[in-house]
Amino acid sequence: MPFWTSEISDENFTFAVKESLINSQAFSELSSKWEDDWGLEIEILNVDQPLVGIDFTVKTQVKYTLYKKGNKVYETTVYETGKATPTDAIIAVARLRIANEKSAKANIAKFVEKISSEKF
Repeated sequence: MPFWTSEISDENFTFAVKESLINSQAFSELSSKWEDDWGLEIEILNVDQPLVGIDFTVKTQVKYTLYKKGNKVYETTVYETGKATPTDAIIAVARLRIANEKSAKANIAKFVEKISSEKF
């Protein structure tokens, strides 16, 4: 992988997802029993990044599987994009990092939105 590409860390992504769920008003019950009853498996399936360009659009594909007491209760795959332009950062490496962050945040937000309408 070229030095100028940017990667999303599994650990950081997982932490951000769990924090988003805990901070979500829709998940007050889930967050109070997170460690006892709930488990979340996150698999980053693909991060599509441009190699060159002025505007960078990064696409993330993430599979989320939610377990309650060891049983799978929900599974979804979320596809989201994030875009960074020269107004975000002049340097291409920084612009790519920003596009990655925007894509990851959009992916997490979409997952929280999707799962908050579910009844467990």
